[in-house]
Amino acid sequence: MEQWTDNFGVQFEKDENGVVSLVKAPENIKEYAIPDYVAKIGDYAFFECFGLTSVSIPESVVEIGTCAFGYCFELASISISMSNMKLGAGVFVGCLKL
Repeated sequence: MEQWTDNFGVQFEKDENGVVSLVKAPENIKEYAIPDYVAKIGDYAFFECFGLTSVSIPESVVEIGTCAFGYCFELASISISMSNMKLGAGVFVGCLKL
């Protein structure tokens, strides 16, 4: 399994089938546009990123894991295409500004 971190401190991994997952974002991230090569956002990937205000999720993402954006209190803007999207439990729990 290949793993790397981008310039924003966001961690990714590619499995043996070539599927790329966003694994974890740093707690201090404010805004983020997920790259269009990402297919999955992992469980708790943005959990408790208290300062996150906006995120853009490309159509390439087909799965968002459990509590992926849980308790992102400042998250007020999200760009997402929900076609054929699999959502885990509590994806946006505690996102008070959505």
